[in-house]
Amino acid sequence: MLSKSPAILWMLETSIDPEFVETAAAMVPLTQWSPKTDASAMYARLRDNLLVCREGDEHFLTYGNAMVHLCMQPVQIDSKLLKGSERLCIPEILHVKRHFIRNAFLAGRDAYHQYVHAPGVDGRKKYRADTRTALRKLLVHGLEESLVLPDDERLVWYGDLRWCHSDGRKPGHEEFDWLIDYLENITQFKMTGDDEIAGDVLLALSAMQALGTPTKRPSYIQSLIRCMNTTRPPRVRHTALKAAYAARRDLARATDYPEIDKKLLETFSHALLTVACSYHDQNHTPDVVFHEDRDDYYICLVFALIRDKKWRRRLIRRCHNPGCQNGHLHLQKSHLERCISLVGEARDDDFWYPGCYLPIIIVHISPNFPFRPDQLVEEKWQLLIEYAWNYAR
Repeated sequence: MLSKSPAILWMLETSIDPEFVETAAAMVPLTQWSPKTDASAMYARLRDNLLVCREGDEHFLTYGNAMVHLCMQPVQIDSKLLKGSERLCIPEILHVKRHFIRNAFLAGRDAYHQYVHAPGVDGRKKYRADTRTALRKLLVHGLEESLVLPDDERLVWYGDLRWCHSDGRKPGHEEFDWLIDYLENITQFKMTGDDEIAGDVLLALSAMQALGTPTKRPSYIQSLIRCMNTTRPPRVRHTALKAAYAARRDLARATDYPEIDKKLLETFSHALLTVACSYHDQNHTPDVVFHEDRDDYYICLVFALIRDKKWRRRLIRRCHNPGCQNGHLHLQKSHLERCISLVGEARDDDFWYPGCYLPIIIVHISPNFPFRPDQLVEEKWQLLIEYAWNYAR
C-alpha cells in the first residue's frame, strides 16, 4: 500500500473531518512508508487525537497502533515529538500502554509457536518475521512518558516492559518460556540480524524479573553468558546486564537451585565481569571505563549477590580466563577489584548515589582486603562511606 501513503498523509495533516481522520489513522498500520517520508505532522496529529480520547475509547487503539507503526517504520519523525510529555503520564494513558505491551507480547508468543511448528521454510520465515515485529511493537511502549524508537538506548537503562493480564494478574514465569527458548535459539545458531533480535528478547525478558521456571533456568543463564560475550555489540551486552539485574534476587538464590550447575554460575560470574569492564573490539564501538548507567546496574546486582556466602567467594575469586582472548579487554581480575576501581572512577561524580553501595560491598566481601587508595581515591572513599552511612540511617 505504498501508493496510498500520500493520501493518508494528506488526510492526517489537513483534514478537519473526524471520520476522515479516524479512517486514515486505521490505514496507517496497513501501509508501507518510504524512508523519505516526513511523518512529523502526521504523528503530532495522531498524538493530539490520542490525548483527547477517554479510557476504553476504541479510538485509543486506532491512534495508538498508528503511532506505534510509524515508530517502527524508517520514516522521519521530529525528535521533539518522541520526548517525554506529562500529558502522556496520566493513569489512563499508562494503563493503555500496558494493554499494548500485553497484546504485543501475546502476539509474539503466538507467532513464535507457529514459527516452531511451521512445516516449510517460507512459513518459518514469515512467522519469524511476525515474532520480530511483535517484539518491536512491544519495545515502542517501553518508556512511560512517550513512545520510543525500538533501538533507542534509553530502553536499555530506563525501559519498563512489565505488564499484566486484563484481570490484573501478573504473568507467571512459565509465560516467558517461549522467550527463553527463542533467545537460546538465536544465540546458539547465529544468523544475520540476530544480535538485534537478542537485544529485543532480553529487554522483553527483563519484565519477568526472575530466571524463569526451574527447567528453563540453566538455559536462560547460558544464554545470558553468550550475550555477555565480548564479541557481542554493546547493546546486547548491556541488555543482558539489564536482564540479569532484573533477576538479581533470583540469581542471589541460584546457588541453592539443584538444577543449576555450580560451574555455570562460575562462568556467569566471569561473563558479568567482562560486561562491567571497558573493552574495545574492532567491530563495535568501544565501551567506556566509567558508564554511569551500566555501573549502576552492575553495582546493584553485585550488592544483591553478596548476601550469599557462595556468591561472595565467587566475587573475590580471580578470573584467570574471563573470555578476553582477543586481547582488547582491560579488566580487573575480580569483581572485588572492579568495585574498588569504581571508587576512583566515580570520584568526579559526587552525585552518583549507587556509589554508596561500594563501601558495603567491598567490606562485606572481604573485610581484610588490603585496600590502600591514593589520596584522590581516599577522599572519594571517605565521601562514599559518609553517603552510605547517611543512606543506612
